[in-house]
Amino acid sequence: MRDTLQFRIEHGYVVLFASVLAQQLGVPLPSTPFIVAAGALAHSGDLNWAAVLLLASSAALSRVALALKRQGITNVRPLAGGLQAWIEGGYPVGG
Repeated sequence: MRDTLQFRIEHGYVVLFASVLAQQLGVPLPSTPFIVAAGALAHSGDLNWAAVLLLASSAALSRVALALKRQGITNVRPLAGGLQAWIEGGYPVGG
């Protein structure tokens, strides 16, 4: 049991990112247990909360970027300031 916990601590970020990304890409792998485990390790102080949230979000957003690229939209990159910056720039949000 101790070896399993040590593995999760040492490789938790990679496992979290890979599991969420795999699920987002259609691999039949439930990422929820990995997210819960990462949250528990962050709560205990073994993983960093910000890093856990950033990695899980990044993996999920990778699917969106891939889908856009498949549609022929090649200029895909993160938007500085996020959705709020888009709205403040006067760009449309919704149909």
